[in-house]
Amino acid sequence: MKRERFSAIVFVSITLLFFSWRNALALPVTINIDPLYTYLRTDAADPAPNAIPIELSGLGISPGDIIRLERLGLFKRGINFSDDFPEMIGVFSSSNSIASSGNLNRISDAIDAGNDFDTSNTFLVNLSTNISEDFFIDDVIIQVPTSATYLFISAHDNLYTGSVGVPNDLNTDPNGDFAVRISLASIPEPTTLALMGLGLVVLGFKRRTHVFR
Repeated sequence: MKRERFSAIVFVSITLLFFSWRNALALPVTINIDPLYTYLRTDAADPAPNAIPIELSGLGISPGDIIRLERLGLFKRGINFSDDFPEMIGVFSSSNSIASSGNLNRISDAIDAGNDFDTSNTFLVNLSTNISEDFFIDDVIIQVPTSATYLFISAHDNLYTGSVGVPNDLNTDPNGDFAVRISLASIPEPTTLALMGLGLVVLGFKRRTHVFR
């Protein structure tokens, strides 16, 4: 019985190390964010495309993980502005569904996380866009909420597709550098994990020799 129990402990430990190592190798990852896309409410005359959900499991991220989100680069707020605007926001969700642009709570399965950030009202009609669940992304460390499976990220603006009747007056990223870098905040380096795994194997061998000799 002792032999079987010890073998099970070693197996579980090595399995956990394997998955931790796999996550460490998968992250960090940099994902470009199109500043034209959003999950915020927009005016009827500002039909911005929907923000694209990021599937957390595809990055090896699970609920309860502590992750770091870093905003990279800048974007341009239309033809009359420079490529110098930095603001980025995000919201966790338990699904990838997003409602039509006229709804305030477009992310119906949004999950509260981080410090609330007050978003601006829409430019044309002054509609409220603020929801309690989203947060500001600059360089933030945050815990993935229970049940969160997706992360929506958007440029923060109050007008995405530009002035009515002005061609090409929309949010762009001329340098292609507006992005989010996602990493695990507290995880051993792969080399450390390898040494830990080797230590478990050696410990298991010595324990087995001592107990079963």
